[in-house]
Amino acid sequence: PSGPVPAEIYCKVSYLRKFKETAAYEAFSYRPTTAEGGSKALTVTVPLKPKLLATMKSMNYMLNQLAKIEVEEAGCSLGVWVEDGLVQEETTGGLAFVGDDNVLVTPPMTRILSSRTILRAMELARLLVERGVIAGIRVAPVPLAQAREAAEMMTMSASFLQAIVEWDGQPVGDGKP
Repeated sequence: PSGPVPAEIYCKVSYLRKFKETAAYEAFSYRPTTAEGGSKALTVTVPLKPKLLATMKSMNYMLNQLAKIEVEEAGCSLGVWVEDGLVQEETTGGLAFVGDDNVLVTPPMTRILSSRTILRAMELARLLVERGVIAGIRVAPVPLAQAREAAEMMTMSASFLQAIVEWDGQPVGDGKP
């Protein structure tokens, strides 16, 4: 729902079937982008899941959906969870940053679900290091101030890798994907 959520219970049920018409399928796109490409992110106020739920795969997406409502109401397409001054993850995927040192950094998976996609992306990023595209890869805590100074920010999940070009109304890097 995009309006007020009743206090009693909230249950989201999704059903997506294959559409023959491309336009009908595109109506279900959940990753709106800016006109130039890339997504707009918002630091959400909805709390990060408790560690037990955040580090195991479950069907408990209540906080993710509440965060999505907050994000949509702000006119953005994805949310960023920050806890104790450290960036944790995007509300439906992992996050990675490239700083001025040209190193790809992603937060450690001690407080978030161990993402197979992030792990695979880090494996593939070794090729980028070998080819000189990036200087290195690192899994390390990402302080909020450091994340805000990143030259690039991206989110990824099983089906996408998306540039984040704006975060809390400010451009990320040069504001282009």
